[in-house]
Formats: sequence, C-alpha cells, structure tokens
Amino acid sequence: MKRMSRALVAVAAAALAVSVTLPAHAGAPDPERQIIVYKDHDRAVKAVQALGGKVLQDLTSLHALGVRIPVGAVAKLKGNSAVDFIEQDQPRYPMFSSPQAPSPTGPQLTPWGIDAVNADPQAYAGNIKICIIDSGYSRGHEDLERSPVSVSADSGTGDPFHDGCHHGTHVAGTISALDNAIGVVGVNGNGLLPIHIVKFFDDTCTDAYSSDLAAAVGKCINEGKARVISMSLGGGTPTKTEKQAFDDALNNNVLSIAAAGNAGDTSTSYPAGYDSVMSVAAVDSALVHADFSQVNSDVEISGPGVAVRSTVPNGTGTEVQATVGGGQIEAAAFAFDFFGAASGNLFRCNNVDGLGSENDCIGATGQVCLIERGTVTFAAKVQECQRKGGVAAIIFNNSDALFTGTLEGSTIKIPAVAVSGITGTQLEGQTGQAANVSVVAGNYDFFDGTSMATPHVSGVATAVWSQNPKCKARDIRTLLDYTAHDLGAPGRDTSYGFGLVDYQNAVAHLDCDGNQEGCTLLKHGAACTSMTDCCSGVCQTSAGKQTCK
Repeated sequence: MKRMSRALVAVAAAALAVSVTLPAHAGAPDPERQIIVYKDHDRAVKAVQALGGKVLQDLTSLHALGVRIPVGAVAKLKGNSAVDFIEQDQPRYPMFSSPQAPSPTGPQLTPWGIDAVNADPQAYAGNIKICIIDSGYSRGHEDLERSPVSVSADSGTGDPFHDGCHHGTHVAGTISALDNAIGVVGVNGNGLLPIHIVKFFDDTCTDAYSSDLAAAVGKCINEGKARVISMSLGGGTPTKTEKQAFDDALNNNVLSIAAAGNAGDTSTSYPAGYDSVMSVAAVDSALVHADFSQVNSDVEISGPGVAVRSTVPNGTGTEVQATVGGGQIEAAAFAFDFFGAASGNLFRCNNVDGLGSENDCIGATGQVCLIERGTVTFAAKVQECQRKGGVAAIIFNNSDALFTGTLEGSTIKIPAVAVSGITGTQLEGQTGQAANVSVVAGNYDFFDGTSMATPHVSGVATAVWSQNPKCKARDIRTLLDYTAHDLGAPGRDTSYGFGLVDYQNAVAHLDCDGNQEGCTLLKHGAACTSMTDCCSGVCQTSAGKQTCK
C-alpha cells in the first residue's frame, strides 16, 4: 500500500495520536502571585507583610521579591516609594506529553536520539558541571549516577531525590544514563559528569512560577557552580525579572538551554524566547520537525523529541520486548496498553485495507497482527486484531519515524506495540515467522516533547565544552549553532533553527578563538551566494550585492 505523504502524516498524527500540547493544567496565572522589583529591600518586605502578603522568593541579586499578596493590595503597593515596579508572576510548566511507552531493561539499547546527535557517551572529559531544573532525580535508579550529584530545592517542592511526576528523571537519563550494559545510555554515559539538581516542580509538576525559576537559576550558579543549565519547561508570558536572571547568567559565562514549547503554533515560550537562552525544537527519528514543536524566529537548534526512551523512577515505567524471526526490533508501547506477553506467527492484516478496519484481520487466530497506521484509531486496530483471535498487535507508522500513541477508552486484552514505517516495511517481508511481544511494568519510558529534545542539546553542550573548559558560553553556543546538521530550508529557519545538534561536528570545529573555525570568513558583511554560506544562515541582497546578515 502506498505510504502517506509527510503532510498527510501530520494530519493523521493530530487525529489519531496523543496530542502533545502544554499540560492540561496550563492556564491563567494566579493573580495573587506578583514580582516586586524594589528600591529598598527591607522597606519593600515590610510593605508586603503589612498588606497581608508573603514573600515566597527573595531574589537579592535581581533586587526583586516573588510574593503572594491579596489582589486588592497590589495597587497600594505600586504607590510605595520602596517599590520600583510590579509585574505579574507567570506560571511555568514541563514541556512533555504523558508517559507513552517503554524501554526494556536487560541488554542496553542506545536510544535513537543518542545516535542522531552523533554523541560519544564516553567523551565527557571533566570540569564542566550541568544543572537540571526540573521535578527531581531518582537517585536509586539502576542507570543513573549516585555521585557526583548535588541538589537544591525550591521551597515546598519536597525531596530533590524524589520525582513524583517522572519528568526530571527522564531528562536526566538522556543527559547522563550510564553506559553500563543495561537499559539505555545517555549523551554523557561514562559516570564522570557532575550534576546539580534543582527540584523546581512538585510531585504534580504544577505550581511553579517565573520568580521560582529566577531563584532556581541562582541556585544552579551559586550552589551548583554549574556552567550549563538545562530546562525542559516554559510558559507563554515573559517577565522582566526572569529575563534579567538569564541575561546575568550568560554574562557570568553560564549557558542556558530551554524547550521551545509544545503548542504546535508560532507562539513563543519562555525562558526559551529570551535572547540569552537557546531555544530547542524537536524532531522525530526520521529527522522531521515534530508537529507539536513551536515554529518561530526564536527557535535556535533542534534535538530528538519524539518517542524518546529514557529513565523513570523504578517500577513506574513500561518495558517492551518485541522480536520477529529471532531478531529484536525497536518498538514502543502505547499508553493504557495491556500488560502481558504473547507469541505466534506474524500475520499481516490486509483483508480490507491493511489499516485495521473491521474484518481486516480475518484469519489472525493465534497470531501476531501486523497493521499499518492511518485513519483507523489505534484502539480500533488492536480491537480488530483481538476480535479475530490475534494474540498481540504490531502497528507500524506511515512515515519513517518511530511513534507513540494511546489506547485509552478501549477494552484491550492483548499487548500492542508501535514501530517505525521502516521497520514495518521490513516486517511485511517476514510474515509467517515467529513473533513475540511483551509489555510489562519497568524502569524506562518513551516520552514526547521539546522537553526531551532539550537534554540532548544540553548534554551535547556539556560534552563539547568539557573538551576545552577554557571556552566561553558564547563560544559553545555559536559552535553548536553553526555545526548543527542543517534541516529544512537552507540555513536557519523557524522550524529547526540552525538544525540538529551534532556532537562530532562541533568537536571537530572546536577552537574558541572568538570566531569559530567554520565562520571565520563568513560573518556579517561577507560576500555570499546562498543561505548556507553564512554563519547567520541569512544571505541577503542589499544595494545590488549579496552579503551575510
């Protein structure tokens, strides 16, 4: 059957797969959360308290206070001579979908994203520390470092080594899962990377604000002594105070990297939208822009962000094993999947349309159904296999990429897994061969989101910088941009930025002399003939001449 075009695939994904947008709890900010930038600290604190308010964050270096204060008191406070200005504190959220699919414990499998960014898990050379601002770090995990890991926590978020919403542990695994022959491996897998964890979200991944984030940045720098800050989070409205925190970080030689956002539109997420922060978009395993990933001029670079396998707290994930003809295949489970194992010969459901429509799987009794993605919901496909006596289902994509999805709202009693279109095409030539599918609880999961793309970039930044710690944050940022694997329109574009981060290419051009090797002759004003000639990615015509912007 003819494959759908990528444009149609995007439409199908929106209709049939899990929608990846800002979390459901995203909404209007709490009107009582405000940021006060003061002229006099002590008088401002007393004024807040006198009006029935409470100081939540004391941001001394920014001359600011994050407070909770009755709405009616804000106007009174604005007139106080100790106050410079007041701005609404803004909510911040993790940029990921709900847990989707598993990764098997047992023999180590390298997640597709690690290969896609050309990472070398043994390359980290020391002296560069990373700070992860997120929901915590499950220190007892078999694939995560026990040391060197230091921690801080925002007030009220709890134990940094407890991760109730699993997001931070997943991010940490992509950065540093150990190269230890089990589970997965991260960008920096040799166990030498020093990590500082700031627990920013509580166990529900809610109730975090821009003033909290400004405070967390300070913890990364002052307590963690970090040079790279990784933030798989964001929100839709900027604040001056938060912006100042990131501007100060860059001026103090700290590189901040954040998720571009998952709303699938052209809006900007913050902190990714600040000039001092690298904004990271997401691609799938076919290196195609993820349909949920933001498209705007702030997007600077891309990382793997679809069906990303990484660590979660022990026992909270889903593990999958799938073999056909004795060979293991890369597969992802579905959300609300049936836990169990089944074996049978591989059977191609193709009696009607190959997509799992009613009566498509006639003859599947005792066999493992192979079904193509498209038009019919994932749940309906698996139910058709189940009704016709199939013992398990393998659904393959109508594009090259690995994917995830959900079976929520259906009665499924057989295990089901998802595979890429490339794998599906191969399996179509293996019908009749022995197949095994297993879906069980475990220690790993597949998540989607710019949250997952971000740690690929921050992990690569840390690994590259460790090769020459004398480099400056701006050097590393420039280097990553101009050595990225160009995707989409030539040069920088609003979907991919400069392209997919590339560790090997960055290290090959590492010189940190203020003008990265690949850009020495191609900076602003240099003659050019195409977009790819210019470090900026823009070759413009002015006064009859083509020059780099």
